[in-house]
Amino acid sequence: MLERSEMALKVACLVLTALLLYQCSRFLIRRDSLAHLTIPALPTLSAISDTQTGGKGTNPVPRSESQKPATNLPPAISAHIDRITQSEILGQIIRPLPMALLGIAGQDAFLRAPSGRTPRRKCFTS
Repeated sequence: MLERSEMALKVACLVLTALLLYQCSRFLIRRDSLAHLTIPALPTLSAISDTQTGGKGTNPVPRSESQKPATNLPPAISAHIDRITQSEILGQIIRPLPMALLGIAGQDAFLRAPSGRTPRRKCFTS
């Protein structure tokens, strides 16, 4: 029984070795494997993105659901894109934090605003 499995393993090794030698010879024969590669031109940003950032080289403000860019895609494709976006598999969607009470110290209350700032407010008690 072991002799049969040894023979099958030897044949498998010979086949893999032949495949490896074939691939290596193809690589050596083709000296420049990237000679026929064509790289498309990079897309340029539209004027809309410049107006959103004020013409500065800063990162734009994240778009909300109502600020989606206008595209000429069929409805089926835009439904797929929306589904991928909502799944957050490619990255988290940045949403504003809810307003929250972080703590109270004496007459001061520490709040987190939806913008993320934490201004201190005076509490007036009677």
